[in-house]
Amino acid sequence: MKQENRRIVLTPKRGIAGCVLAAAALISSAVAGNIVAGIPFAVLLVLAGFFRFQPKNGVIATVVTMAFCTVMMLVAPFYPNLMLAPEKFGIILPEVLMLNGFFAMAVWGFFGSVTGRWKGAYAVSSLVMLIVAFINTYVFRFRGNEVSPADIFYIQTAINVAGNYNFTVTEKMLVAAMIWATSAFALGSLPAIPRGKPRRAMRAVTLVLSVALGVTYALGTNLVPYHTWSCEGTLRSGFFVNFSVGIRRTMVQEPEGYSVAEVDALAQQASQSENSPAENTKKPHIIVVMNESFADFATLNGEMPATNQPVTPFYDSLTENCIKGHALTSVFGGTTANAEFELLTGCSMAFLPKGSCPYQQFIRGEMPGLVSTLKAQGYDCVSTHPYDASGWNRTKVYPLLGFDKSTFDEVYKKAEEVRAYVSDKAVYMYIMQHLVSAGSNPQFVFAITMQNHGGYDYTGENLVTDVTLEGHDRDFPDADQYFSLMRESDRALEHLIGMLERYEEDVLLLFFGDHYPALDNACYDALRGGEATTLEMRMGSYTVPYLIWANYDIEEADGGLTSLNYLGTMLTRAAGLELTPYQQFQEQVQTCIPALNPMGYYSPSAGGFVELEDAQGEEKQWLDNYEMVQYNHLFDTGNRSREMFGTEE
Repeated sequence: MKQENRRIVLTPKRGIAGCVLAAAALISSAVAGNIVAGIPFAVLLVLAGFFRFQPKNGVIATVVTMAFCTVMMLVAPFYPNLMLAPEKFGIILPEVLMLNGFFAMAVWGFFGSVTGRWKGAYAVSSLVMLIVAFINTYVFRFRGNEVSPADIFYIQTAINVAGNYNFTVTEKMLVAAMIWATSAFALGSLPAIPRGKPRRAMRAVTLVLSVALGVTYALGTNLVPYHTWSCEGTLRSGFFVNFSVGIRRTMVQEPEGYSVAEVDALAQQASQSENSPAENTKKPHIIVVMNESFADFATLNGEMPATNQPVTPFYDSLTENCIKGHALTSVFGGTTANAEFELLTGCSMAFLPKGSCPYQQFIRGEMPGLVSTLKAQGYDCVSTHPYDASGWNRTKVYPLLGFDKSTFDEVYKKAEEVRAYVSDKAVYMYIMQHLVSAGSNPQFVFAITMQNHGGYDYTGENLVTDVTLEGHDRDFPDADQYFSLMRESDRALEHLIGMLERYEEDVLLLFFGDHYPALDNACYDALRGGEATTLEMRMGSYTVPYLIWANYDIEEADGGLTSLNYLGTMLTRAAGLELTPYQQFQEQVQTCIPALNPMGYYSPSAGGFVELEDAQGEEKQWLDNYEMVQYNHLFDTGNRSREMFGTEE
């Protein structure tokens, strides 16, 4: 029987290509540390190369090809799960599994019906999903959270720091890539779908089905909760479903009962407060240092993990002329801009869409806050950050916040570096040089450091890893490097405070961490004593230390637990400056809601953390009031309350 009349056709030329790909699969598997994982793919690639299925019956050809593409397309949306935690597939509910399938089929069906090339539509659609899965896996590795819709605004910032991370491919990532490559190559061994009326009819039917599936998918995602903790969205809902839900959640709704008159009334009530600060006869210079990834790991389980030497002995020793405590932050492992947003505006991410970034999305005009408050009282306001100016849209946002001047990496060209980042010490030297040269006007300097930025796999000579975790047999080298960087930060802080103690003018310093570092999840589980299964445990890795210190006499205090959105008001009070109605309102809220972030708040009545939606009574009322004020502040800018913010804008 001639070969063209057979259903199985031998294709030697493609067979050579299949052998080459099989060899690549085996080599890649060996490099990844598990050559066995590549064997089944190598076998399939060889078979798909040498043999092609070629039935004469067009119906059989269509059914076989479409069935193969359908099965493989249903696998594609779970590439992110495979790369992150394949052992946890079972926690996805059946109805959510179905939604993921609807998504994949709608995408494939739409492009297949438009182009009439279902093989190509599968190859391209599934490749895009594979690429997204790779991006999501790397983002999770570097930041500790999966990709969210707002990350589209972070692309430039991500590019800026990408060179300092390790982009190695894991075995799980390799397996996902080989699934796609093998299935895409196998398409060449499957029969083509016959042309003519049957194909045109199938294009029409497929288009209708894909639209129907797309509509069903959109309606179905309305019933799915949005997850932002760690990689829960991927594990519980599937990445693409969770991402779709997140898109809808980025829309900001006017709070129930909102009115400008209500905000004005809250401002008048706050202004009647008799709790005014003791006015300082001389305005001190004010320095704020937001120290990259500066965290107190004792907040994970109540005690600092054992290390071969103290990590922050100088910070821990500070007691005189200082207020120390801990603050809830709204970010973990990255998205630094949201931490500074809370500090500088007094707004809370608790009332904004999960995964959003106000610097990129919401700030379009002048924004009253800490900077404008100090500027109105005679301060020159400057910011400095020893890295690329394009990060987080800062060059556009800082003037809107009220900064007179902002400097970035251009002033740190010859500065000391730790790893590939400008050292904390170099930033502090720049601050002191600015104070000395600024003249007699009181200065407000806001500095963001970079020394401790992830990732923590540096192998050069520009850092000595002299702090190690004890009892873990060096299982977590990223943690050892991070704690060594913290030790360097502590030494730099000691140097800064030493310089300020000798400085002849009054200076008030606020020093705080922006978020926990993105370390190996297994490291956090080990230090925490298990997975973070409760709100209390999760809040531990969203709690950072803060310090308000002066080189003159101030009343020492235990600042307790607060959150970053209140720190600007606390700093203004500590400086003995006049509080705005907005700051007085914040103090009222803080009395009832001492600390909050998007996961919840600390409830004095409950004696612990409570999720925002579970708030009741007076606590709920104050949260609602705060949300209304923030909506007026951030979104209803054309009607921004003059009573609250002292501006017509």
